[in-house]
Amino acid sequence: PLDVLEAQMACFDLNLIECDESRQRPVKAWRPNEPSLPESTDLTLGVLDITALGLKISVETVHNLDVFCDLTSKKVGDIITREDIKKLILNPDAMFRTAKGRTVLFVNKVENPILFEYARDLAHEIGQSQNAPDMIIIGSLLTKTYTVIKER
Repeated sequence: PLDVLEAQMACFDLNLIECDESRQRPVKAWRPNEPSLPESTDLTLGVLDITALGLKISVETVHNLDVFCDLTSKKVGDIITREDIKKLILNPDAMFRTAKGRTVLFVNKVENPILFEYARDLAHEIGQSQNAPDMIIIGSLLTKTYTVIKER
């Protein structure tokens, strides 16, 4: 429970808390009660899997499939596009809906030149939006590389 977590957080200088999950699927849409963040949160990090682009919308690829389809006006079997991903990030009822503090988008799994180009272009498009996160980073946790695209 959040109250127990909040009480324990005071014992540490830095707290990194995963408060959401996608059940190993590359895309997640959020239900109205997700995620719950501690009041003391000063940075909200959203992680996007760039390899979701081009996948078919299905129960294997999208967590909370019904919410995703409602948000994007897509149906099962359609292809996940950049526009769909931008809606997940920029829509006030999506990724950063309950964000507290600074917002950071990390586009992950950018592990070859083609994915770098896709991620860079997507990040630039997102960065130009009025609802853009404060910071956008593209990179790979696997290869431990990253590029900062936008910083406010």
